[in-house]
Formats: sequence, structure tokens, C-alpha cells
Amino acid sequence: MKPRTSYLSPFSERYGSKEMRYIWSEARRYAMYREVWTYLAQAYKDAGYEVDESAVNDMSDKWDSTNIERLQKIEEVTKHDIAAHIECFCEDVPLASNIIHIGETSQFVIDNSEAVMVKESLFYIIRKANKLLEMLTSILKHAKDQRMVGYTHLQPAQITTWKKRVAGWAQEISMALEGVAFRLDRHRTRGLGGAVGTNQAALDLLGDIESVGKARSSFINNLGFEGCGFKMVGQTYPRTHDSALIASLSVLASAVSKMGMDIRFLCGMGQLASQKEEGQVGSSAMPYKTNPILWEKINSLSRVLQSHLSSALTTSSTQVLERTLDDSAGRRAYLPESFIAMDEILDSAIKGISTVSPSSKAEEDLQRSMPVFFLEFMMNKLIKSGMSRTESHKAVTEIKDLVLRDSDMTMEEFVDKVEFLKKGGLSTTQEDLRIAIANAEVALWSEEFLQDNYGIGTVQTDVEIYIKEVLEPTISHYRGV
Repeated sequence: MKPRTSYLSPFSERYGSKEMRYIWSEARRYAMYREVWTYLAQAYKDAGYEVDESAVNDMSDKWDSTNIERLQKIEEVTKHDIAAHIECFCEDVPLASNIIHIGETSQFVIDNSEAVMVKESLFYIIRKANKLLEMLTSILKHAKDQRMVGYTHLQPAQITTWKKRVAGWAQEISMALEGVAFRLDRHRTRGLGGAVGTNQAALDLLGDIESVGKARSSFINNLGFEGCGFKMVGQTYPRTHDSALIASLSVLASAVSKMGMDIRFLCGMGQLASQKEEGQVGSSAMPYKTNPILWEKINSLSRVLQSHLSSALTTSSTQVLERTLDDSAGRRAYLPESFIAMDEILDSAIKGISTVSPSSKAEEDLQRSMPVFFLEFMMNKLIKSGMSRTESHKAVTEIKDLVLRDSDMTMEEFVDKVEFLKKGGLSTTQEDLRIAIANAEVALWSEEFLQDNYGIGTVQTDVEIYIKEVLEPTISHYRGV
């Protein structure tokens, strides 16, 4: 096979599942156009318009029969893709030439077709996001927990645990999943409407408002939306709907991307071990490397998806009056690419999350940070002994400056230094520091602090409650979507 001589989008073959790429393929789109026109013919027939039953049947038989070469030749003349599709379909089904596209505008077939494609895509996204939640929940239920260094501002802050981090990731993804599911619940199709949404052409053809209503209901129901059509449309359905859809995908992508960024940092610090696939090359220059490529890809695709939100918002805010054509080119990119990117993000996360786990270095880094964490423990003990919080905070900060100059100091060395200060090794006029050193039962406090489970707070209980009250009900709810 020779290299292609024209540009190929990475979303055509490289990213996304075959199923998601098929939904947004030419084959699916062109078949969907013909399906929509068939339901339009059936809708007019149901409303009492004279339509040959055999014509509708012939239309149904030709959904997957678009002749691409013929279509392209027609479009070269018409310079209008939908007009070319109409002519091509009429050639394939001449008996239906008087009913194909009757009473409607080009955006009728595009918007209604894409509404179906979006709906199918949302099902895939929700199922895969739910699968990722299932995997995170399995880690929370079955993996061994481990204390780790917790960071704020990328500086060691307090003790946390592996499961606490996983639960945090799951919480953000769960919240984002609910947002996508909400968009599915509120998803609508355009339905009929004519050139500017007044249905005047349909009224002219069908004769009365009741018949137009029958045609609208028949069409929307046959398309699979069971009454869920927009009540008000212009030439298009509201482009705000696209923005809301892509916003929900962007939020989900950002939640998964946050997890990916955390994992990348922890792998970079050596605190997480990430397994390499058999045959995977870590680096073309450095054969010893195992780069977190899945998570890097997730971060990158998340940025691409979020950039599409900006385009969608600009489109929805600049659709002047009933419609302007400047929505067309952007939507050809940001609708399919948003869903394909989200699909790839979820597939990559599902694949990658089972390959990471805390390494031995996580424990080493924790022990190295224990003297820093002990300072807050000291502060709380001094508060309980009667010092004000302000005085104890200041004093412990000064102890840190005096004692913790060596970042690799062990807890034993830290205790020895504070005991030295307590026995007269402190030269200062600061009363709060003198009181703090005098009251510090460092050796005794350190024994309590160094207990195996110290520092995890209420994490174990919190995680168990979160699994029971949020994750399990959420997973059960979306499993059947």
C-alpha cells in the first residue's frame, strides 16, 4: 500500500473506535440522508398526502446505494452537496422524485441526520465513561491501599492515599458523566420546518395545520425521537444545542485529562509504576524509557476537544436571524472530531488505568517527607496544650527554618534536633518559640505520629461511603444505557 497523496485527518483512522468512526463516516451519513428523506415521504403519506407506497419502499431499499462517482459529478455542476444528493437519489428512485425532499430545505436533512448520529455517539460515550467508573471502583474495592505524599502547589503537603486519589478521579468523572447523560436526556431533533421554520411549505402542500402536525409527529417518531423535536427552529435547530453538547464532552474530557495529568506527574516522580505493552518502544533515542504515552495522548486530545467548544460557542452566538452558512464548515469538523476524540480518550483511559499502581518509591518519598508532615501534627498538639493557633503556627514555622534545612532528614534526626533545642541548644529572644520548644513532647508525639495508619484521617470511611452511596448507584443506573 502506497502513502496517500492527500491529507488524511488523524480522526479518520488514528483515533477513535471503528464504531465511532463509522457513525461519522460518509457511508453512514449518506445512508442517513436517504433514511431521513424516506421518513419525510412516509410522514406526508401518514398525513394524507398522495404518496405511492411502492415509492417509499423503493426509497428504503436504496439507503446504502449512493453512487459516489455520480454524486461527485453532479456536485461539480451544482456546487451544492445536498442538491447533488437529491438528484442522485431521484435517479436511483425515479418513482419518488416528486416526494424526495418535499417542503424542506437542505438543513432539514443535515440536522435530522446528525441528530441521530449524535444520539448514537452519546450512547457510546456514556457506556464507555461508565466502564471507566467500573474500573476505578474495582481499584477502590480490591486494590491494596497505600499511603502517599499529598501535594499542593506541587509541594509536599500532607499524607494521602492511593485510593483517596482514585476516588477523587472517579468523583470528577462521575459528575461529568451525569452532564453528558443530561444532554442525552435533553437531546432533540430538528423535525420539519421548511426554509425558516414556519412550515409554510408543508401547510401549502398538506392543506391544514392538523395535517402538518400529523406529518411532524410521524417524522420525529419514525426517526427514533418519540416526540422529542425542537418546538422552535429556524432554518436549523438552535446551534446552542451543539455548544451544550460539546461543553458536556469537554467537561468529561477535562475530568479524564486531570486524572491523566496526575498519573503523568506521579510516574515522572517514580511514585507510580506504569507497565509497557509488549513490543512498545519507549523512545527512539532512549531505549530504557517507559513514557506515559496513553495519558499524554489523553491530555492532548482533551485540549483539541476543548478548542472545538470555542468554535461551537462562536458559531451559536453568530448565527444571524434564521441562519447563516458560516456554521457549516466548522460543524463538519467539530461535531465528528469532538465525539471521536472523546471516544479515544475514554478507550485510552480504560486501557491505561489497569496498568498503573504505586511503586516502592512512593513509600520512600513518603518517609522522606514525614518530618515536614510532623510539623502540622506538632502545631495541633501545641494548640491543644494551650497556645493560640497564631502563636503555634509561627513557632512551628520557625522550628522548620531552624531544623529542617536538610530535605533528606529522617524523623529520628528531626526528633534529635528538636530535643537538642529543648535541652538548651536554642538561642532566641522569641517568646513564642521558647514556649513551643519547652512544651514540645517531640519524642512522645513522634511515636503517635509514626503509627502505620496515621495521616489518612477519615479516608477509609469516606471512600467506602462514596462507593456505596454514589459510585455503585451511578454505575448501575448507566449500565443499561
